[in-house]
Amino acid sequence: MRYRLIDHTADVGVHIFGQNQERLFENAAEAMFSLMIEGSVQDKTETVQITLSGDTPEDLLMTWLRTLLSLFNVKNLIVLKTRIHSISGNSLSADLTITPFDAALHSIQNEIKAVTYHGLTVEKKDDRWFAQVIFDV
Repeated sequence: MRYRLIDHTADVGVHIFGQNQERLFENAAEAMFSLMIEGSVQDKTETVQITLSGDTPEDLLMTWLRTLLSLFNVKNLIVLKTRIHSISGNSLSADLTITPFDAALHSIQNEIKAVTYHGLTVEKKDDRWFAQVIFDV
């Protein structure tokens, strides 16, 4: 299991799981976009590389998700796939496979307004990573 929805009043909460921190962040991106967008993949894809940093693992996850959400809200781009190359300390390097939003192919399921710090956690439990994220919808 990569993620699961949790009950949260007026917002959408997600528990995210990963074998390592890289997979955790990839699964967080997948969870957010699967909540937001429904539709088919098109041929117009592009791969871009990004590097981000944060003060803590929680802040890095927040920066990651807010950056991806901004790509959709500002540039009308859907992140189809992410591949984290490395997370070192509190910075990450990743490739994003993106495609333009096309109303003929995609529909918005949930309008995510923001990723919140409310209840945000990132931690390693035994041999797996776990995160909780609440999205303002």
